[in-house]
Amino acid sequence: MQKLKFSLSAMALSLCLAGSSFAHERDFANQTPFEIHGVTQSYINALADKGYTSLDDDELLAFKIHGVDGNYIDEINTTFGHLDADELLAFKIHGVNRAYLDKVTAMGFAEVTPQDLLAMRIHGVSQAYVDSLRNMGFAVDSPQDAIALNIHKITERFVRQVREMGFDEADEQDVLALRIHKVTPSYVRRLHQAGVTQFDANEALAMRIHDIDREFVAEVGDYQLQIDNPDNLVALKILKLDDSLIEAVKALDLNDYDLQRFIHKRSNFRSNFGNDRMLEAFKRVIAEIHQL
Repeated sequence: MQKLKFSLSAMALSLCLAGSSFAHERDFANQTPFEIHGVTQSYINALADKGYTSLDDDELLAFKIHGVDGNYIDEINTTFGHLDADELLAFKIHGVNRAYLDKVTAMGFAEVTPQDLLAMRIHGVSQAYVDSLRNMGFAVDSPQDAIALNIHKITERFVRQVREMGFDEADEQDVLALRIHKVTPSYVRRLHQAGVTQFDANEALAMRIHDIDREFVAEVGDYQLQIDNPDNLVALKILKLDDSLIEAVKALDLNDYDLQRFIHKRSNFRSNFGNDRMLEAFKRVIAEIHQL
């Protein structure tokens, strides 16, 4: 019975490929790809009339298979000028048409490039999504903003979580960074439980990036060092807090030259790279250790 089903399926496929008629059977083996897919001289001429005069055989086949014709070219190129063959084909494959162009225009971005438009289409950026972001207080000034926020699943629920973590002033870039680096309510709650209670979104992000957790905060406390300054915690993490650090700092002459050499050697930090805030944190924790 299984063999019979297989035979019937094979026969049906054969009939379909043959145009459903044995009397008019087409010999595909003797046809060129152009003949099979209907790439005619008139089709090639029509594309040339629209400015696509140097398409190779693969591009001509792809255009025909995906339905790129004179009408579609006019529909797209009236907005963007003359797209190259790859861009035009990508637009067609992903369903970028006049209707979608109008939807994106209605989103109010000052400038949208073909690459932006294609990325928005691929990632499903919609008017409703952009409106929801703006209703949450985010500017979303560019397509790139909307695309990045959509890719990383910045939703109303996540933004509400960010606000509940105490980061009311976080803008869309802050929220995006918090999402990427997995700053979650549970992470913030664990920091609070460890005694680190005052920090903003950027400080939370820095602590998360440097893996500041309850265990590390407890270790800092065990050394009788302050635990309530996020910058200090990050500095101690970078300096690799352990007994060897304590001993090295206690033996250190705290003149500015030796101090900066020590910081650089221990952390690969260069003060002339522009992070004065971090340099000050290094100096604070070293001074604190020196007084133990």
